[in-house]
Amino acid sequence: MVDSHFPFPKTVNNGVPQDSVLSPTLFLLFINDLDRTSCPIHSYADDTTAHFSTSFQRPPTLQEVNRSRRDATKRQTSDLSKISYWGRENLVVFNASKIQFLHVSTRYNLPNNYPLFFSDTQLSPSSTLNMFSLSFTHNLNWKLHISSLVKTASMKLSVLRRLYQFFSPPQLLTLHI
Repeated sequence: MVDSHFPFPKTVNNGVPQDSVLSPTLFLLFINDLDRTSCPIHSYADDTTAHFSTSFQRPPTLQEVNRSRRDATKRQTSDLSKISYWGRENLVVFNASKIQFLHVSTRYNLPNNYPLFFSDTQLSPSSTLNMFSLSFTHNLNWKLHISSLVKTASMKLSVLRRLYQFFSPPQLLTLHI
């Protein structure tokens, strides 16, 4: 609504409307039946994340790690097939190029011998995964994330330094940069 008038109403035939205060809530209601996967699914606003993890009772052998990764890939591929099917049934088009996945291991840097597919598209593993303003790397190293925070803080401090001559310190504290 703009100035108490509805500008050019649009019909939504499928999916949920964009750019509305209700859009995130409507999206969560819309995908509510997308829970028939073996991997846990978490949604926030219009982002959805499926994750899969394995653990071992004792330090695993390399064979056990490889078997676990192979089994995880099979389960993830099955879940991605279910998600793709759900999308077709609900007239939702998923962009495979926006799908990210990251193999995380603090002990093993294994080659990616187990391809992961969405529909008929082979997905490439990411070197980093950005989620909820956090940057994850395959070995859970925080250097990239900390560098990003430092860069953002430096830019904001630079703006504050330039504004210092025009505003008093109490006024600067109220700025949302």
